[in-house]
Amino acid sequence: MVGKKLCIIPTKGNSERFPRKAWAKLGDKNLTFHTLDIVDSLFDKVIFLSESEELLDMVARYKYSNVECMLEPDNAQIGVRKAIGAVSYCLSQIEVNSYESIWMSLITAPFKKKEDFRECFEHLLSEYSPFNYIVSVRKLDFPPSLAMIQDSFGRIRSSCLSEPWERKNTRSQDHRESFRPNGCIYGAKMTSFLSTCNFYSRDSTFGYIMDGDYSDIDHPIDLEWANFLLQREKKII
Repeated sequence: MVGKKLCIIPTKGNSERFPRKAWAKLGDKNLTFHTLDIVDSLFDKVIFLSESEELLDMVARYKYSNVECMLEPDNAQIGVRKAIGAVSYCLSQIEVNSYESIWMSLITAPFKKKEDFRECFEHLLSEYSPFNYIVSVRKLDFPPSLAMIQDSFGRIRSSCLSEPWERKNTRSQDHRESFRPNGCIYGAKMTSFLSTCNFYSRDSTFGYIMDGDYSDIDHPIDLEWANFLLQREKKII
């Protein structure tokens, strides 16, 4: 291995919850370019993968140094496919033996920074790292262990087997902190990913943990919030 890093940006052109999301404007540029501008100089190769020829043509016109466009075939069930499946498809189309690591990032998390990636590189790829996978996360405000469900008779029940509501263990601070992926950075050593086709395993670790204001853009209202955060940051600077 020569330490080369490959990044894949799977992007749907036909987002059902937010039509034409990839073209939506955040500040003075669209969501797609917020991510590509960050990753272009960090990786030996970046593959922008989409089923939309219109979207691929838009990206190709910008002539990034390390970004290549790849068309995902029509029979890939784009409307329901998961990003991880898109990564696996992409790897099946290229020569991967020269790459030490595989990475994925989503355009729906536009506030990532180059420093966030470099921190993850160091954490995963340092000589003595015990990990084979890494995922960036954010902390959940409300512990999942306190979630409720409704049984078939309409009665409230704890979703957790420890039954915190029934046992009066309902203070949030008494429950273990939990996290969720934030869509910014997923990484794996290439040999490990090829064996599992996943970024999650028993030897996965957290990348950077995002605190404070955050935007994961799945709906138009999320974009409005992201634009608000961006304008506020400019005023602070």
